[in-house]
Amino acid sequence: MDAKDAITAGVTVSDPNAIEDATKIANGWVQPTTPLDCTVNVQDFCLTGASNNGDKTWDFVFTIRAASNNACGPLSTTLEVISEDNYLANVIIPGNGIVSAFDCNCDKEFTVTAEFAGTTGDVYGQLDIRNG
Repeated sequence: MDAKDAITAGVTVSDPNAIEDATKIANGWVQPTTPLDCTVNVQDFCLTGASNNGDKTWDFVFTIRAASNNACGPLSTTLEVISEDNYLANVIIPGNGIVSAFDCNCDKEFTVTAEFAGTTGDVYGQLDIRNG
C-alpha cells in the first residue's frame, strides 16, 4: 500500500536502553479535494506587431491569453519590453485580462509604448504573472 493511501499510521520507537517501547498512532495525510496551488498556463504570448510613431517611440503589440485554475485569486500581470539587455518599458495588465481573453476564446492585445532606436528583431517581452 502506498503511504498516500493510508488512513492511519503507527510508529514504534525502540531503544535497548528504554524500559519499554514508545508507541504512537497518527492520522494519515489526506489529499485535499481542491488543489491548494494556483496554476496558470499561458496559451499565447506573442509580439504581433511594432510600429514607429515618428517621435522616437514605438508601439509594441502583444497577444496574451492564459488559463488558470480555481485555486487562483485575482491575477496581477506585468508585461515588460526589453531590447537585448536594455529595459525599455512595462505595462500593468489590470485584473484578469489575460484569463478573460482565454475564457471568451478571443484575441486580447496589449500595446506598450517605449522609446526605442534599434531594430524590432532585437525586442522581446517578459511576462510576470502573480497570484493576488
